[in-house]
Amino acid sequence: MNPSPKIDRQPPLTAHPLAQKSRFEWMPWAIVSLLLINSLLLWRLLGLNKAAVVSRPYIYLQKVDGTTDRAEPVDELYRSNAVVKAFAEDWLKLAYTWRDHEQDSGVTERRVKYPRPLHTASMAISPGYREIYLTSLEQKYSQQFSFEQYLSGKNQSYVRVFEQPIVEQVEPGVWDVTVIATRTHARGNAIMAQENFNHVLRLKAIDPGNQRLGHSEHTTLEKLFNQMQNLGLQIIKINQY
Repeated sequence: MNPSPKIDRQPPLTAHPLAQKSRFEWMPWAIVSLLLINSLLLWRLLGLNKAAVVSRPYIYLQKVDGTTDRAEPVDELYRSNAVVKAFAEDWLKLAYTWRDHEQDSGVTERRVKYPRPLHTASMAISPGYREIYLTSLEQKYSQQFSFEQYLSGKNQSYVRVFEQPIVEQVEPGVWDVTVIATRTHARGNAIMAQENFNHVLRLKAIDPGNQRLGHSEHTTLEKLFNQMQNLGLQIIKINQY
């Protein structure tokens, strides 16, 4: 018997790899779709930001001269360091600069007559603490530098601040302000004494103008005080060192 012919089995023919249809032909479309989605999201975010800017509320202020200005509202407890420094320094000078031509008859409270600048400036101190502070001053100065000597115009006093006040925020809306100063007591052109007058004032934010001296500003002193009160700050503690 003749042997069966040997059949050579060849693997099935396949297309050349470069001619095959790519399994990743959908990738370009996916990339384009992702880019389109990102563009739409970016456009939406830009639109929202623009709308937020447009819809931002503003406060309209009428100035003394009758013109109107627009201001952007801020946190009710926010006060810049510059504002806090200016308030502390101006208050110390206002309260303790006693000159004969500014004193007139002084102001009597609880049977004590105080120099008018001190009494006016004390309105910026929180109620309760204010009365305690005034009483302590009357006791402090009753011996050598009594109020009467300044009320009569015999003596004068001046406050000089030597450095920029230092501001430290204690908590939101509360600051400690250190003021380095000297107070000079004089009689005429003669200096009687120089007092170390360094202070730490603790201030808190309040409604601006909450403690103004009313709408009447008959004196320069009243105008200065009302300008300070427009800053929206109140003294809650005073330490001299």
